[in-house]
Formats: sequence, structure tokens, C-alpha cells
Amino acid sequence: MAAAHILQVAYYDTLRELRVKMLEAAGYQVTSVAMVLWFKTHYPKIPVVVLQFSSWEKFPEADVSTFSEDPTIWLTEVAGILKS
Repeated sequence: MAAAHILQVAYYDTLRELRVKMLEAAGYQVTSVAMVLWFKTHYPKIPVVVLQFSSWEKFPEADVSTFSEDPTIWLTEVAGILKS
């Protein structure tokens, strides 16, 4: 079975690179972008999971938004949205 493809919305280069490595290590293919609303407008059937850098960031367009730097938490959320 092919690996699920993850769209990562990332504004901070260091975190983007770290998260790509963690997602790939968990078996996902990863593409990074910085525009949630544009993406959801053009690709509404693809789930978007936002890993927030800080609690003040808001992404109402995302299917899931989580504020955690703990990979065990956000990888669980990624897996959960891809199952639905």
C-alpha cells in the first residue's frame, strides 16, 4: 500500500524541516505550503492538518489544528484525520 501524502502548512523553516523528517520517518510523503485557505479552496476534498507554532495562530479552514510540539500527539492527530 502506498504511503499517505501529507500536506504540511509551515511558515517557519526550521520547524518545517524537522516536521518533514518526523512525518517521513513515520511513513508519510510530505509536501509543504504556507496557504491554508488557498489550498482548501482549490482542493476541498484533501484533509489539512495544521500544526500550530503558537496558540494565537488560528486556521479555521483546516480540518484539524493542533498546538503541540510533541510528535506523539500530533502524529496521532495526523493519523486520525487520514482514517476518517
